[in-house]
Amino acid sequence: MITASGFHRVSKSRPCPICGRPDWCLLAHDGSAAICPRTPEGAKRRVGEAGYLHCLNNSHAVSQQVVTVRLNSVRPKMPLIADQCRQAISFSLLNELHQALGVTTASLEALGVGWFEPLRCWTFPMKNADGQIVGIRTRTQSGRKFAIKGSRQGLFFTADLQTAATPWLVAEGASDCAAGLDLGFPSLGLPSANGGIDLLTRLVARHKPTALILCADNDSVGYQGMLQAAAHCRLFVRDIRIITPPSQIKDLRDWMRAGLTHDFLQKCVHTAAPFDLHMSAIVRSVS
Repeated sequence: MITASGFHRVSKSRPCPICGRPDWCLLAHDGSAAICPRTPEGAKRRVGEAGYLHCLNNSHAVSQQVVTVRLNSVRPKMPLIADQCRQAISFSLLNELHQALGVTTASLEALGVGWFEPLRCWTFPMKNADGQIVGIRTRTQSGRKFAIKGSRQGLFFTADLQTAATPWLVAEGASDCAAGLDLGFPSLGLPSANGGIDLLTRLVARHKPTALILCADNDSVGYQGMLQAAAHCRLFVRDIRIITPPSQIKDLRDWMRAGLTHDFLQKCVHTAAPFDLHMSAIVRSVS
């Protein structure tokens, strides 16, 4: 596949001459240079986040156009990256993430979790209201979170959400979405406390679930974000309940790790007051 500036991606039949791997790296058509994201040793320079530029044949000058190649011009589309990452994750890496987060590997696999070797991080696909992957959130082994360059903000949810029984459970983040799945609810994850609300509203307007459970993080920002989400979705869903974990528990995932079960969460939902116009007034007063 031709990518940019006279480069193509390596393959199994033509692996990277620097690291020997069959993926992610780029090789010049004339064999004069390679861009390897894994090997800084011996490189001429770093080319943004695409990797390290290595000259392979001194008889061929490496053009300035090659040297200034940008990540966005050589990176394939987000769905392809997500699929490559999903295929790259090993059982041991998936199990390591399961141990770190306390959610099942089944839920992680349902969300399309993968592994991005150049940055050594786990990947979580983000989707728009049409279910298309528009961005990739990442998590390093030290717990640091960021996104692959070129990502757009999106929601975390499984491929079968639209056909799943309702109510839908909405939480903050990919790991809380996985916890919701483990608790037996069709689940969505917002990208942040007050992010992705427009995408959520479009998704709800399209599929009209009978009820929404909005599980806020146990802080004021998280609660206000779910109030805003409820106010936006109220036109399309009549039954919306907002719940929060008990004091000293941060979020849905920590709540599950502390012993939360499907039945107890159902009881919390049933005792929570339905979202109404009075709560909408609270949103307007703080916005």
